[in-house]
Amino acid sequence: MLIVAVAWIYVVGLMALTEPTVVAGIVTFLFYCVLPLGILFYLAGSRKRKARRVAQEQAAHAARMAARIAANQAAEAAEAADTADAADAADAADAADAADVTKVADAAKVADVSNTADAANTAARRGTAPD
Repeated sequence: MLIVAVAWIYVVGLMALTEPTVVAGIVTFLFYCVLPLGILFYLAGSRKRKARRVAQEQAAHAARMAARIAANQAAEAAEAADTADAADAADAADAADAADVTKVADAAKVADVSNTADAANTAARRGTAPD
């Protein structure tokens, strides 16, 4: 199509050169060359413009979807972190309770052993068997 346009420009340029006045030559060139070729190229390029516009819309839609997916993943990650923090806090509380119970049990064992040792020492001093 470009070769046809170039040939048409050549023909109309020669027509414009044969006009009796410069103004008539310019008007001939404008109305026989510039205006029709402008309309022709506009109509011929409409498919490309439409395809470009559709591609831009699809790219924008894909970007919006990617942003929405990223936001959802971030929200899920934050929720999981909150849940994990709550679970970690509960586990830490359970561990602290277990440690307290263990400390109390160990203290009771130490006290029992101490009491048994004290009872044995007292009995040995008295010369009797421990209770």
